[in-house]
Amino acid sequence: MGIIAAYFLVTQLHFLSIYTISSSSSAPNLLPGEIVFSSNLKEPERYDFVVFKLPDSTSNMVQRVCGMPGDTIEIFQSNLYVGEYSPDDKDFKVKHFYIIHKNLLYSISDMEYRQGHPIGNDSVFIGLTAKENKIVGEPEIAIPDVPNPIMKNKYGKPWGLVNFGPYIVPENSVFVLGDNRENSRDSRYFGCVAKNDIVGTILFK
Repeated sequence: MGIIAAYFLVTQLHFLSIYTISSSSSAPNLLPGEIVFSSNLKEPERYDFVVFKLPDSTSNMVQRVCGMPGDTIEIFQSNLYVGEYSPDDKDFKVKHFYIIHKNLLYSISDMEYRQGHPIGNDSVFIGLTAKENKIVGEPEIAIPDVPNPIMKNKYGKPWGLVNFGPYIVPENSVFVLGDNRENSRDSRYFGCVAKNDIVGTILFK
């Protein structure tokens, strides 16, 4: 998830690149088909989107830097904590998956990004931000709190999508996450990203 195609703005100017987002791993903040600009001259800061080399691949990915070296990262009941601070609803919109009655889709028809999947005759499986969650009245959480085998193999702990960590980010690395939190392949799966593998920092879209 998060694979993006790159095009150089000017071949002589390697410090500025154009990328087209090709997945929904960071929706609703970065949507498929959107064009973003990145630079390798800007040092990435916490909560910046960065382009980086995918481990064991020739492809690049785009994710948000959520942990800097020395930070303690924890996801508790689907909410991200960086130390004692939870940035999810304060600093950026994050999507979580819920099960809601299909009639409630009309109450959130003005949302920026929506993709519901039918469940039975009257329910849908859908990703919602915290604001949309409140509109539909605290719906049922769709993601079970169970260990993820890939995460368990990577970190040696029974961690999953709902509860992960605490984990301390090592030196010279960053911990990246997608904003579409339960539909993103990120550092929870493949580990931290070495700073040397960061291609650029997203400047604007």
